[in-house]
Amino acid sequence: MSKKQPIKNILIFLVVLPISWVLVHLMAVFGIFLIISYPIWAFTNSKGNYCLFCLFNKETQKCLVCTDKSGHKRSHNLTIFFNIFVLLLLTFCSMGIVLLEKVILERSDIILDKRTAVFEMEMEDQYKIGEIFLMPIEINNIEVPINAVQADIKYDEELLEIVDILTNESFANIFIQKEIKNNLGFARLTGGLPNPGYAGDKLLFAKVLFRCKDHGAGEIQVLPSSLVLANDNKGTNILADFPKASYLILPETITEIEHDFQNTFLHENVLGIADSSMNFFREEDIDVEKLLEQKPATLEEDTSIWQYIYIIDKSIIDTIENISPF
Repeated sequence: MSKKQPIKNILIFLVVLPISWVLVHLMAVFGIFLIISYPIWAFTNSKGNYCLFCLFNKETQKCLVCTDKSGHKRSHNLTIFFNIFVLLLLTFCSMGIVLLEKVILERSDIILDKRTAVFEMEMEDQYKIGEIFLMPIEINNIEVPINAVQADIKYDEELLEIVDILTNESFANIFIQKEIKNNLGFARLTGGLPNPGYAGDKLLFAKVLFRCKDHGAGEIQVLPSSLVLANDNKGTNILADFPKASYLILPETITEIEHDFQNTFLHENVLGIADSSMNFFREEDIDVEKLLEQKPATLEEDTSIWQYIYIIDKSIIDTIENISPF
């Protein structure tokens, strides 16, 4: 054997490996579309070359898809059936490889970015001046146990003020910070629970009680300084999104009857509810202007190639789940 042969084989392997990786990931995404479009192409192909795999075969080689063991050509319909079966097999194998690759990377320590959690804020679209409303702060897409949350909320101080932040229904049982700065339109709530943390698809962190001060349109937003920390002994922030909720306050004031009913209901059914959570609130001098300038965390320049591979795998799996009818 030539001394150059092993080197040549290694070079071929290094070239084929990334090409194969790309083809597998492309097949995982577009394989289903190829399966759907192939029969249409096969039946409308006037040239009669309806075997997809013959396109990649040399004329001197026997195609194992459109010919049988004796070398005779299979019928038109049978060849199409075999082509579809092979495409199905390749597609599902590619999906399985991508999913396996994603799971292996998730369970390893080489993935830096595991941000999946998302804050959700549900509220009505329109309110009146003087009206009080509750806005729940919920967290979705929790794929790993969490044990600490910090929610930084920004709102228009000319239009809204916070009456209180209610935690009696929260998943957390310890709260260490509750800051309400209505003059700056800012609030922060920090809390959590001990090991092993919380694991689930969706949880309620708190309910913010707002009062409408003046008419106009505005937004309530979760700032990038917010945190959802995984219970992984590293304090990994898994918060992936920082949403905004729009609202409109009409140039109409609530009536005296509405005001009295609202205050009675508020004190008897909302603020009067007992809160069994342990509270250790502490004051902190927060630079709100600096928090507003903070940008969401992104991939760092020195992130490894495994990080990008994981992002590609996750995007492919998410796409498959979104288009899947099951």
